[in-house]
Amino acid sequence: MNKIEKLLLEKDFRPNLKGFDYIVEAIELIQGDKIYLRGITNKLYPTIAKNNNDTVSKVERAIRHSVQSAKIRNSNSEFLARIVLELKG
Repeated sequence: MNKIEKLLLEKDFRPNLKGFDYIVEAIELIQGDKIYLRGITNKLYPTIAKNNNDTVSKVERAIRHSVQSAKIRNSNSEFLARIVLELKG
């Protein structure tokens, strides 16, 4: 289990949801290049969709469902930004 997965589990994310894996991938992409955080719908979701043979809308929905299931009240982009900052320390 990596640091991202551990943090998500501590925040009550359910690892059996597809969105969990997409969130992990999203955070890894953002950590590698901040441009993904500025282009969530135009860059991040399409990259994840392509990597997983899925559609952009399904990626967005899976992430949103996972965030809502953990009872987080932020938008996907705000949540991802907060997690990246938290991991940065």
